[in-house]
Amino acid sequence: MLNRIYTVFQRDGLGGIISRIASEIRSPTTPITRNLLAGYHSFISTKKNHVDNDTLVAVYDLRVSSWGPSFDFAWFLLGAELAAQRQGLSKFEVWVMGDQMRPNPKNRNIDYEYVTRRENFLWRLWNILIPLTSLHSKCSGVSMLGSEANIKTLLKDRFVYPPNYNGITYTPTMDNVYNLASKATFEGLKAPEKGLEYIRAWLESHDIKRPIVTLTLRDYPYDTVRNSKIHDWINFAMYIRKKGFHPVFVPDTESAMAVKPELVEFTIFDAACWNLGLRISLYETAHLNVFANTGPAALAQLSKRANYIATCMVNEDSHQTKPQLFLERGMEIGQRHFFENFSDRYQVLSWKDDSENVLISEFEDFVAWHAKD
Repeated sequence: MLNRIYTVFQRDGLGGIISRIASEIRSPTTPITRNLLAGYHSFISTKKNHVDNDTLVAVYDLRVSSWGPSFDFAWFLLGAELAAQRQGLSKFEVWVMGDQMRPNPKNRNIDYEYVTRRENFLWRLWNILIPLTSLHSKCSGVSMLGSEANIKTLLKDRFVYPPNYNGITYTPTMDNVYNLASKATFEGLKAPEKGLEYIRAWLESHDIKRPIVTLTLRDYPYDTVRNSKIHDWINFAMYIRKKGFHPVFVPDTESAMAVKPELVEFTIFDAACWNLGLRISLYETAHLNVFANTGPAALAQLSKRANYIATCMVNEDSHQTKPQLFLERGMEIGQRHFFENFSDRYQVLSWKDDSENVLISEFEDFVAWHAKD
């Protein structure tokens, strides 16, 4: 720690030290800072005369968030549930904070510009972020606030997540949330009953009687090294079909409108691309869900009711799935579960690629597990 401070001082002077300290307070990167801030926020929280003793306010600030309007927001909701739980509260409400909901240029890099282009940003805001709040039973509602809102006044005497948020403090990172979740019990996400009803009707109308296995593909213009090896997935689909299962492809939303001749012989459920309630309902209904490393997998990973295999957990060439990122969360490369005591369903992480042989091997492990269950 002292060596790092000295290095910064030599390179940037006193101003660099002050800037680094301010940055560390806003977005802590070391266990020492996180523990100190957690203790401080816990102390401050106990001193407040809260106006609502049953509801926590979870502020998702799009101006400072490194997550943006993506499926990572599902993990933010988990963090809010855990924060409410620690305060003895039964629910939380989400406040989305941002300057007319425009992306923050400070949190962009060149590759991520596609995602944060205004039309894409707004689509993801209204079709991913907002609908996700409806899938969490502990979330009582969502409000949209412009950047001109006097956030300090609005949050006065409220239980807040992130702790003691005031408009400039850090947005929680995935490792913050994972570290808390791995030691706690929580509800997570749940499919709406109406969505489950629609899926049952869809299966009946398509005369699908075999157990379905969903295959959720990634075909995205950002971080393309994570995209699915489509021909391996097709061969895998033919394999499980011969084994008596019904493969159902769920395309990437970004390419859902494009015709894919190689998939015409299979069932494609593209309705999941446009409605998260239907997507999670499909996942909870399926016999098994198999994912590439893609955002929508969070709907199964944070549901107690879905069986899944998540492939391609790491990729050295990816911006978002380097091994170091998982180590920083406190995970071990090769561990088979996100959470040991979350669900009694088959919820497995595969750290291998999505080649045909790996997909088949992982599937056969599931079949063996299910036969014993």
